[in-house]
Amino acid sequence: MTSPLAPTPTGRLRGRPGISLVLCDLDGTLLDPESMVSSRTLSTIDALRRRGVHFGTASGRDLRSLEALFDLWGLTGLVDVAVGMNGADVADLRTGQVERDYLVRPEVFRDIMAVYADLPVNFAVVVDGTYVAAHDDGLLDALAESGRVRTAVDPGLVATLDQPRTKLHVMCHAGDMARVERRAQLTDATRATGVRTADTLFEFQYPGINKAVGMRRAAAMLGLEAGRVMAFGDAENDVEMLHEAAVGVAMGNARPAVRQVADHGTATNADDGVAVFLMDWFGLD
Repeated sequence: MTSPLAPTPTGRLRGRPGISLVLCDLDGTLLDPESMVSSRTLSTIDALRRRGVHFGTASGRDLRSLEALFDLWGLTGLVDVAVGMNGADVADLRTGQVERDYLVRPEVFRDIMAVYADLPVNFAVVVDGTYVAAHDDGLLDALAESGRVRTAVDPGLVATLDQPRTKLHVMCHAGDMARVERRAQLTDATRATGVRTADTLFEFQYPGINKAVGMRRAAAMLGLEAGRVMAFGDAENDVEMLHEAAVGVAMGNARPAVRQVADHGTATNADDGVAVFLMDWFGLD
């Protein structure tokens, strides 16, 4: 059996491949700039599933916090499989099967925090759907507002990092992201790897874990071929997924690295880019 960490041996299909699963990033992709899903997109997903094509989400968010948000977004009953934490967690929403793997030891995250000690950043770890931060500040407030997530504070994450965790979030102001990215080069990539996921968010987790891994795991969970997945994304943590998908689609608002690996482009998330592409590709009304 092929390890989910290994790329699918089939690779991309030539011509116009038959798609069995559509996997969408959430923030900046399926969600509009107000962090909601438009009625047009919801009706398109419904029409897609009526055609027999599975639909799933692939996010850096954790699965627990997504449970309530799917109701808010109108996605309950429309999502077959959900990939969370950039591929570390996968859930079959039809059966309730959940796989949570790839934890990082506490001392690894503490060492990363030390690397950023002199920069104006904050840190957070997700615990049971709540984003627990190292201190209370405007960066945490912004995350709570834009991400629609629950937050709490554990000074220095002392109590929170008492056991292995999936991911360490580094929050910063957009103007400081370049410094955050450069500083990441000083961390040990054999213990945890980092990726920019938003203009104000950089995330570290288990080496080799990314959304492409989650995509393979999601396809396997549904009993589908990994080489028949269409994926949509906009940020650096979508690059591996779009590169490996049979059809990779970059949003109009996508970062340059995402557009570079995508097979196709579409409109921005403000203009229902996912719905626009799906309607054209599948001939949906």
